[in-house]
Amino acid sequence: MVVLIDRLLLNHASRGLHLCVSNAHRLLLVAALLASKVLDDESYNNSYWARVGGVSLSHLNDLEVLACELLEFRVSVSAEELQLTRTTLLTM
Repeated sequence: MVVLIDRLLLNHASRGLHLCVSNAHRLLLVAALLASKVLDDESYNNSYWARVGGVSLSHLNDLEVLACELLEFRVSVSAEELQLTRTTLLTM
């Protein structure tokens, strides 16, 4: 999840995307949803995620599409990326 959020923020900061109080919840939600869909053979459906995340289904669907487009559909994470992110977080 953290790698996906980091990718979003780094690649689109110049376009005004940043982490703040008003979008942290939605970034975490959509990152968890995408990570779940990548990692789990049987992921929960978007209705469940919307209910748990406290957003409407249509809003979550829009967030998922937008996140995938911004990530250029690169939602998998390599072992090297994961290790780099882990190291970065541990040294903060």
